[in-house]
Order: sequence, then structure tokens, then C-alpha cells
Amino acid sequence: MRQLIRWMARLYPAGWRGRYAAEFDALIEDMRPKWQDLFNVVLGALRMQMTTGNYLRIVVFAGLAGALVAGVCAFLTEDRYVSTAVVRFTFAGLADSDRQGTLDRLARMEREVLSRRSLAELMAEPALDLYAEDRKRMPLEDVVENMRKALRIKLLGGPNWRAATFEISCMYPDKFKAQSVVRELVAKFVEQTNATQRYQAPPTAVTLQLLDRANLPKQPIYPNRLVMVAVGLVCGAVLGLLALLVRRSAARFSKSA
Repeated sequence: MRQLIRWMARLYPAGWRGRYAAEFDALIEDMRPKWQDLFNVVLGALRMQMTTGNYLRIVVFAGLAGALVAGVCAFLTEDRYVSTAVVRFTFAGLADSDRQGTLDRLARMEREVLSRRSLAELMAEPALDLYAEDRKRMPLEDVVENMRKALRIKLLGGPNWRAATFEISCMYPDKFKAQSVVRELVAKFVEQTNATQRYQAPPTAVTLQLLDRANLPKQPIYPNRLVMVAVGLVCGAVLGLLALLVRRSAARFSKSA
């Protein structure tokens, strides 16, 4: 954090840096800077530039300051990787009148796989140890709900009552664990399929076919750091321009008064 504040201090006018740089550096060494201190430094630099610089310089400075702040936030944001697998459920021996029963069986399997008990067991597996820090400081119900939000089971096209294809995915900061979670979910669906099959009367049969195995993500899906920096640049420039307009309006009002 100290180094980030030193970098941001370079946004102050050259005259200020020549006079106060050493004193400012000593102050930074004696304190425990926080995020609030970083933004205060950026805000102070913007204010000083507005009183000493020309209009174009102020807009450029504000854009660069916005890009720097966005860049810091972007590179401190944790990566998110998504692993995906595709499975197909095939239903044999079903009558047309059993279409709703097919959907009900799929819904029951999904509820069981994503149940609190099932996900809690998955988190606690030693090889995975998912959301370890969250489980230390949050109720288990909240951690399970966060995990559900990171999982996705999507129907690819409408079921034709003889087969249904699903995409199963997981988003997680560790790409290897994301892949492992998808593998475990597929395995749980296999268990549920086998359990369902034991209670089906012949000749009805439900089978699960793995079309695409859980892939190992190569690139994080989030965050897009270049986009975040670009947005920070534009937003900073716009804010700088608005600040200039407010300043000019205030100056005109004071003169007319």
C-alpha cells in the first residue's frame, strides 16, 4: 500500500513534489496506510492540479488518475475460472403421458445434487477444501448459498422427452478446483441416475452419457483488467471535465455577484 501511495503522489504538480516529496515519504513510512489514504492522495492531487494546471492537462490528469485507480482495483481483484462439462440424460421406455414425470425426475436429481448436505460434503473434501476462509467466518448456510451462485446447470435446448442435454459449470478462483468440482457434480448425477433407475419399472431406463468432460480453463473469465482500466480512464476524464465545468460556473457566479 505504501508503494501505491508513492506512485499516486507522482500525480501532484512538480513544484509540490520538489518541495514536499521527502516530508511526504517520511510521513508514509510512519503510518499504516489504508485504502482511504490512497484515495485521499488521489483526490488531493486532482484538487491541486485543478488550481495549477490548464484545462486540457486537468482532464488528461483526471483520466490517468481514474485509470490508475481502476488498474489497482483490477489487479487486486481475484481471478475467476469456469470449468464446464456436458452430459445427456436418455430416457427409454417412457410413454408420451410420462413427459411431466421425466421433468420431475430431473428436477429432483438437481435439487439433491445442489442440496445443502451435498454441497457441504463437497466443500469439506480434503482434496478440495472449498471456501476455506469463508467457512471460518460465515455461517455454513451463507457459504452454501454462495457456492450455489457459482454453479450452473443449464438445459441446452428443450427436452424431447427421450433425451435432455445439460451443461454443468463451476466458477472458482482456482482453475484446478473448478474442474474438480464439475467432475464431482457429474459423479453425483451418476449416483442419482443409478438410484432413480433402481426404482423404475422395466422397460423404463434412465441413462447418463458424458458428452464433454470437465475442461481445465486456460484463462480467467473475470476480471477483464483491460476493460476495467479503460472504463477507469473514461470515467476519470469525464469526472475531470465535470469538475472543470463546475469550477467555471462557480467562478462566473462569484464574478457576477
